[in-house]
Amino acid sequence: MEFSTILTSSLIAALISASISAWVSFILKNKDYRNEYFKKIIDKRIKAIESVEQILVIFSPLAPIEITDAGERKKVAFAYLVRNPEWSGEDEYAQAVQNFSASIMWLGLDLRVKVRDFCGLINMMRDKASKFDTNIEKIDFYAENYLKLAELLMRIELQLSNEMAVLYDIDAFVRERKKIHKSITPV
Repeated sequence: MEFSTILTSSLIAALISASISAWVSFILKNKDYRNEYFKKIIDKRIKAIESVEQILVIFSPLAPIEITDAGERKKVAFAYLVRNPEWSGEDEYAQAVQNFSASIMWLGLDLRVKVRDFCGLINMMRDKASKFDTNIEKIDFYAENYLKLAELLMRIELQLSNEMAVLYDIDAFVRERKKIHKSITPV
């Protein structure tokens, strides 16, 4: 064999092996990038789910507590509405809603709608209860309307379970986002 044939064969083999190596490296980098991207989405979705859980914990029924107002004593078992009937602006609920609002885009549409409805109901109840003079009147009002809250809480818990079951299905999550955005027409 001649030296030029050996050199040509070696160069062709080197080019082919370098091309294959570059192609394999490119494919693996794309997979690595996709995995890192999915990890970030999953982290954001977990944070969003935790923000919904904060709201659920605040309004989940606790052991009955005793409230005294103007000489009257009452035992109630629906946690936060009773524990904080004055609803100061810097409360746990406001922080939980703020956390939820900051991460809302990482939740499924059904869960977002249910939590928004729940927060709207809470705000409506807060507004109506603020017109009462005593805490006992507020507590009675909350007690009368707590069934609506409990029903929405149950729906949110079920939807949250569904959301957690598909947490790692990022492809379906992205497809849902694309479908939502295609249905929106600019104003």
